[in-house]
Amino acid sequence: MKHLARLFLLAVASFLLGAGGSAQAATSTLRTEFPEVNGTVNAIAVDKTRGVVYLGGTFTQVGGVARTNLAAVNLDTGALLPWDPQASDTVITLALDDTTLYAGGLFTTIGSTTRVRLASFDVLTGGLTGWNPGANNNVSAIVPRAGTIYVAGSFTQAASVARSRLAAISAATGSATSWNPGADANVSAMVADGNGLYVCGNFANVGGQARAYAAALSFTSSTALPFNPAPSSQVSTVAVANSLLYLGGSYGTVGGQARTNAASVSTSGAGAVTSWAPNPNGTVFAIATGGSNVYLGGAFLMAGAVSAPRNHLAAVNVTTGRITSWNPDVSGNVYAIAIAGQTVFIGGTFSTVGGVARNHFAAITDPTLPTRATVKILGPKKRSTAKTKLLIKGTAKEFISTVTYRVGSTGAFKKASGTANWQFTAKLKPGKNVVTVVATGEGGKSLPARITVIRQ
Repeated sequence: MKHLARLFLLAVASFLLGAGGSAQAATSTLRTEFPEVNGTVNAIAVDKTRGVVYLGGTFTQVGGVARTNLAAVNLDTGALLPWDPQASDTVITLALDDTTLYAGGLFTTIGSTTRVRLASFDVLTGGLTGWNPGANNNVSAIVPRAGTIYVAGSFTQAASVARSRLAAISAATGSATSWNPGADANVSAMVADGNGLYVCGNFANVGGQARAYAAALSFTSSTALPFNPAPSSQVSTVAVANSLLYLGGSYGTVGGQARTNAASVSTSGAGAVTSWAPNPNGTVFAIATGGSNVYLGGAFLMAGAVSAPRNHLAAVNVTTGRITSWNPDVSGNVYAIAIAGQTVFIGGTFSTVGGVARNHFAAITDPTLPTRATVKILGPKKRSTAKTKLLIKGTAKEFISTVTYRVGSTGAFKKASGTANWQFTAKLKPGKNVVTVVATGEGGKSLPARITVIRQ
């Protein structure tokens, strides 16, 4: 394809990939239709629903076109989009919550409008919203959840009230809630699951408890949870998947066990360390999970149980901790990773990928990642019944997170029960009923599956 530069990479021998195993060969492809950026990219957020990739950092041009610290490109074509809000200073973090994009960093204005280190945008219109809490120092992490926006950084005041490096702010009003755990030093990253909010950074105490570099907080109480994995030094980034928390940073032990710069711990209890140990030889600044892999980005040049060259970017098996053969060869630090379908988006300070010029932002394929979700309705496509309700079953593939359905052509989609094998009971109106089912997975939403049911 004319827009792709193939980077053919030899599979590394199994003894270099890790003790006692092998990895599936994976050839990376640099997608050169995506633009270069003339400054550091710190944050990437992907809106899979609307097909947009948002970039934040310290830059003035994207693809040779003026864009100040914020930009958006088309997820499929890489084309630069018209969105141009113009942040006055560095953007450190981006977070999507349905139709709202949140940004945090060092900026004090967006365009000509005052927004002090926190801002939000309506992704449907591209416009700046009225949400305006403000913070008195940098914001490095944002986690939206259930109408509350959790923010972290180096600030001591947020939304005009005293908050030490952690705050919870109403999405509706921009006012601070009563949640106030406090940390005694910078909080660099956060992630949430159903159990709570996981925070990491350079602190020694958080939520009134001794918690060095990593901690867990409930969404309501300001007291730290028992979770205490105790890494030996700073944690820069976190990701959560399958009841495990992945920690990236610049440390040598976790829970008293040797773990160099990357580790995983249980999200339950005190956070027991697992055997997962990819051992990158430099700081890890970014972690993302996708398919069967954990992707690491940072300042390292080697990784693996038996070290193999992995310049600034590596894919690690989520279970074994062995590096895969995927090896894009990035020339400088990677600060951000986001995944959509079989494409891994990275941002940082690099200038080449696989020896090809690619400044600060790149899109790289990994064929081992899940493809687009698929969904199938079991049984005939046309049915007839005298009943007012009908049980409908089906299957879905490709790391499915949700299956939703709708009866008729309007109204909200509802969640089905189950994922890979799902079912729901459709309420039928007299006459013709068109039932639509859509599955959402790591690779994006499926094409819709439909059946027609005639209620007699």
